[in-house]
Amino acid sequence: MRITRLIHVTGCAALLAGSIGMGCDGSTANTGTPGTPGTDGTPGTPTDVAQTTGYMLMHTTSRTNADYKAVNVNVLSVDVQTDAGAWITVATPKRIINLLDLDVEARALIDVQAALRVGHYNKLRLHLGDGCTVVLGDGTSHELRIPTELRAGLLVDVDLNVKADATLDLFLNFDLTSCIQLVMQDKVPCYYLRPIVDVVDQALTGEISGTLRAKLTGQVQANVELFAEMFDELGRPHIVATTRTDLQGHYKFDSLPFGKRYHIVCVPSRFDKLLKTYASVELELDASVPSRSLDIDLELDLDLNLNLLGTVQGKVTPVVSLDGCDKVDLVAQLSCGAGCNKWFVVASAAAWVDGDEGYSFKALSRGHYGIQSRRGRCVAGGTCSWSPVWVGGTADIDLSLNLSIILGINL
Repeated sequence: MRITRLIHVTGCAALLAGSIGMGCDGSTANTGTPGTPGTDGTPGTPTDVAQTTGYMLMHTTSRTNADYKAVNVNVLSVDVQTDAGAWITVATPKRIINLLDLDVEARALIDVQAALRVGHYNKLRLHLGDGCTVVLGDGTSHELRIPTELRAGLLVDVDLNVKADATLDLFLNFDLTSCIQLVMQDKVPCYYLRPIVDVVDQALTGEISGTLRAKLTGQVQANVELFAEMFDELGRPHIVATTRTDLQGHYKFDSLPFGKRYHIVCVPSRFDKLLKTYASVELELDASVPSRSLDIDLELDLDLNLNLLGTVQGKVTPVVSLDGCDKVDLVAQLSCGAGCNKWFVVASAAAWVDGDEGYSFKALSRGHYGIQSRRGRCVAGGTCSWSPVWVGGTADIDLSLNLSIILGINL
């Protein structure tokens, strides 16, 4: 009997395992060398049908992002590593994949099942070729660049146990907001990918779903962004997952790990929705309650209707070097049920670089806001991570028209 066990790899890391050189001069250098399948009885090349084997499939998914129309990557090969250190090539797609393609979730990156010897695999490596591009919202296309530290491929720590006659489904999920960084060099925009990865086992996850409506009219709200957020041990909010409502106002968060407490935060667009930002009560998922339903009614935001808006902006110092990036979160104090008032992330972006490193959050209604930042770096050998450095500042936006609050970040 074939049993499917789902393991999701989340974040931007998988997409960045490329071999394109740095620089904004238009040149690239494909120096990655795909792994080769084992030929000595190693996993991936069972020599006869009597050997015990399992199977692996790989898929790509992506969170939607209004800033980009397409993110095109040329996937050359995908490798996995045994505990003994042997690299096994499980796929050689050698084709362009648009990570924002609506059909990409249903399309396997590996076109056929890869047979692997039963056993444990501890790393995954992804190689990209030349021709990666990003298409902006205005339709312009730009080269998508990979740090030189990742030119031989990105290494992702995984925990894959291949079992006899069972199939592992790997999902590579990309959060493009956090890992595409704009660097201005001589007034020329250059786009870099910054890979951070998360791994969750689908068998140990649940879901939260519901419908989004306007409270006053009852009208369903389509294409509205929602975050699933949790708090760390120091009480700092983190976005665990993002999604958008469909045409019927429905939303669903899946692959949320058990044993965590989540708040659902809804952020209507500041330009085509005039509704308040919302934070839910705390929701916990576990094996006994793997799914929860939460319908949300959004109230009218009078500040937005009167165009009484403000801006929070600032710079990050010292400026990050080109081997990393800074992620800046805008946080706001929101009510989250009876007796609950907490700071939640309401917007997030990678700071742009143009000699200085700046960020800006515009069209904000009245409220109490703050910022928090993390610094991400890629190191030689193909690994990337966020440094455990968080900083913060707070400011109030009152009813003054177009009030601008400047909050500097000093890492």
